Amino acid sequence: MKVLITSDGYRDDINGVAQIVAVYADEMRRRGIEVKVLTLSDQNISYKNGDDYYLQSYRSIFYPEWKKSHIRRHAFIDEIVAWKPDIIHIHTEGPTGIIANMISDICGAPIVMTSHTDYSKYVFGKVSKIFPITLIPIVWGLFAYKHASLVILPAEKALTFDQHVFVKNKCTVLHNGINLKKFQRNVTKEERRKLMSQYGIRDNNKILLVVSRLGKEKKITNILNWMKQLLEKDPEIQLVIVGDGLYRKKLEKQTAKLNINDSVFFTGRIPPDQIYRFYNIGTVYVSASDFEVNSLSYIEAMACSLPIVCRKDMCLKGVLENGVNGYSFETGDDFCEYIMKILENEDMRLKLGQNAKEMSLRFDDKHFVDSTLEIYDEVITNMEGVCAH
Repeated sequence: MKVLITSDGYRDDINGVAQIVAVYADEMRRRGIEVKVLTLSDQNISYKNGDDYYLQSYRSIFYPEWKKSHIRRHAFIDEIVAWKPDIIHIHTEGPTGIIANMISDICGAPIVMTSHTDYSKYVFGKVSKIFPITLIPIVWGLFAYKHASLVILPAEKALTFDQHVFVKNKCTVLHNGINLKKFQRNVTKEERRKLMSQYGIRDNNKILLVVSRLGKEKKITNILNWMKQLLEKDPEIQLVIVGDGLYRKKLEKQTAKLNINDSVFFTGRIPPDQIYRFYNIGTVYVSASDFEVNSLSYIEAMACSLPIVCRKDMCLKGVLENGVNGYSFETGDDFCEYIMKILENEDMRLKLGQNAKEMSLRFDDKHFVDSTLEIYDEVITNMEGVCAH
């Protein structure tokens, strides 16, 4: 089987979608499946790295985290067309998604799309449910997914997104997966000491961990406010924020304003293959986001035996079980209560962490890719059946 995967972000980009695409490509190639990835470059040039094709791009003015490209004809595209993929899997609806549809038209390869993001909430925020703005994602979704034979949703929560109103009949839910072995690596005492010394983190079992792109929608501002309350209960608690993004400066200013600089640490961008080190120094993974669809960081933390404390949300179905591998909260007071409960009871913390590690097995990349390949076979078979008639 020849599989073309397209995504505007890939491998070294700081977002979950990019990492999911890397998981797909790596595991399929490990199995001997022919895979080409078409993505966008972070440089002002197009280049190729093995079977990964990077097209020249630029950053969006209004949303700098988004890459844009006007390329529609290129030798790389011609090369992929000549290769004749059996199926095309689109992970982002932007420039590479548009090109993927062009390649499909030429080659006749069926399209599977994964819809990762609630674009209505991301673009319009609080006004996303106000008429006539509600019509924009509905109409956009009708056109964005109309050529897809099947649309994969990472969680049942995504069924509620406006962009899927007219395509629910061809949607299927498949939770994201990760390469568990990449995160379940031991960190030696010396490595731990050096890492904590590098960022000035105190070596204790009271480290709250955030691993995230630093965007407004992640609501890390809430966690900083609650951190102020937690420090009044226990001055030894620390918050380590791993990642970078457009909202970092605002978060740093808020930290200074709250006068909690000595207990909050920003690592900046960390290469994906080094993030496991931070999970291994954390005590509890925390998130205040209600923007997630099926967050990889929750699963990564669980794989590293961390209890998770996250804002109550539909995306947690099948991921978090209250009192088993962590807690979901609705208010800041709930958040603080759960954190203190875990930090003050070592046996509970260890039990929650062990349960989290066992539950992470549900999201192993091999099961994830097995299910995806079954979907590919079904779509290709149905396509051949239609052509035969």
